[in-house]
Amino acid sequence: MDATLAEERYLGLSAKRAEPSLTRLLDWAAANGGAFAILWHPDRFDPLTSGGWDRLYSRLLDGIRERGGVCMSAAELSSHSTWSK
Repeated sequence: MDATLAEERYLGLSAKRAEPSLTRLLDWAAANGGAFAILWHPDRFDPLTSGGWDRLYSRLLDGIRERGGVCMSAAELSSHSTWSK
């Protein structure tokens, strides 16, 4: 979650400082067949006030695809799941 990375009450990282941690998570997931959910709040997408979090989100999605991963909404995931049948 963006807030876990960015908010002072949690890790308090800038987008630039958070990127290496996210890259390590992507690498781990790719190497181990892992998956994870991403929660990014709408205020992080305003280029004027986001502090780079908007661009980091785009790079994160690109990184997932570069490693052979798939990005989808929770609704899309549940429609593909055997749990919904």
